Amino acid sequence: MMSEERLKRIEEYLESAAHRLDNHGELIAELRAAQMMAAQQIEATNQNMRDFMILFQEFLLVVRDMQAEVRGLQLENRRILDHLFGTGEEPAT
Repeated sequence: MMSEERLKRIEEYLESAAHRLDNHGELIAELRAAQMMAAQQIEATNQNMRDFMILFQEFLLVVRDMQAEVRGLQLENRRILDHLFGTGEEPAT
């Protein structure tokens, strides 16, 4: 037969193990909540990046249009200067 002292030690060990399991369960729940929050933040960041890329592509189109307008104005200015001052240079296109 087991001694009463040995039974008491086993009981204390089991209580300690149960307490640690409870603590681990709480920690796991906290970890899952933190993981879910991180996943939501990552998804929000990804959405912001997608939105940024769309806006950046639209911006590039505007910049390209502006560059084309500037090139057209430069060409027109060269033609005017050539007409006024007769430089005789062919405008570069």
